[in-house]
Amino acid sequence: FANMCTLNQLRLERGLNTLVLRPHCGEAGSIQHLVAGFLLSENISHGLLLRKAPVLQFLYYLAQ
Repeated sequence: FANMCTLNQLRLERGLNTLVLRPHCGEAGSIQHLVAGFLLSENISHGLLLRKAPVLQFLYYLAQ
């Protein structure tokens, strides 16, 4: 994430478009993957596990 922020800053200074982080998370694994995706990315590609975490689902809804 830090490298992507640095790269985006460099691209912005040169007048280029920036990159967006959209991880593939939420299909399997723990809920912490979705929490990290919420904190560090623009959006996620999936999110089937959001149904198991209503509070996190509401945060994604508010941030859309």
